[in-house]
Amino acid sequence: MSYNGWTDWETWNTKLWIDNEEGLQLEAVEIAERHRDSAYDAGHALKEWWEGLFDPTERGDAAFPGPVQDAWSAHLSTVNWTEIAEHIIDELEPADEPELSESELRLMDGNR
Repeated sequence: MSYNGWTDWETWNTKLWIDNEEGLQLEAVEIAERHRDSAYDAGHALKEWWEGLFDPTERGDAAFPGPVQDAWSAHLSTVNWTEIAEHIIDELEPADEPELSESELRLMDGNR
């Protein structure tokens, strides 16, 4: 069921957490910018990044014991990462247009 214009509460809540912490937001923007041509790829990269932040095996501690880890995994399993990526990409500055060579400019002028 949708929530506040998002796919579901989990997606909305995850984006809220990302946006409420400047460091997380900046990292998410950097990730999305690297994949700005594909919201799907950006979403996949964001998902891996986010899960890595809270993975107790990567952190080397038992931050999330069994039931908490299960609840966290259930929460993350429904997050629409492509939707989050689309929103971040939509807010990015336009990509710089590549400069055209003299011959390309002449060709464009000739087609007018």
